[in-house]
Amino acid sequence: MSQDANIQLDTSQNFTELQTVVTNLAQLDAAVQSGQVVLDPETGTKLLASLRTHSDSIDQWRGTVSGLTRALPLGNNPVGDAMAAKFMGRADGDTTGLASVLDLYKQGISYTIDAVTQAMQRYQANEETIQGSVNGIATS
Repeated sequence: MSQDANIQLDTSQNFTELQTVVTNLAQLDAAVQSGQVVLDPETGTKLLASLRTHSDSIDQWRGTVSGLTRALPLGNNPVGDAMAAKFMGRADGDTTGLASVLDLYKQGISYTIDAVTQAMQRYQANEETIQGSVNGIATS
């Protein structure tokens, strides 16, 4: 197998693994909705700050990739044209192109931000319910 074929196989496998991770992150939302996952606001706030910073970084990387999606001037000949097309495909080609991978990664971060936010809200709701119950017992 050629080195180029190995690279293609590796990127396809990595993309498939990333898809699995993003799917699992989407399932985290279901666990939060069912009340299986709650998160105290102090920890959640720190986690959200980190996730949002990372999300901003992904946006910057995506902007850089956009600059790679044009044909590089590698010469007006068949080899230069083929190499330019190859590099463009790796930047913004099919689902394994860097732009597509970054978009999927950003989607996973977005799922995580939503889940953390909801888990914090669920924690607050639980705390309020418990406090209401305690106050009800105390006034009885």
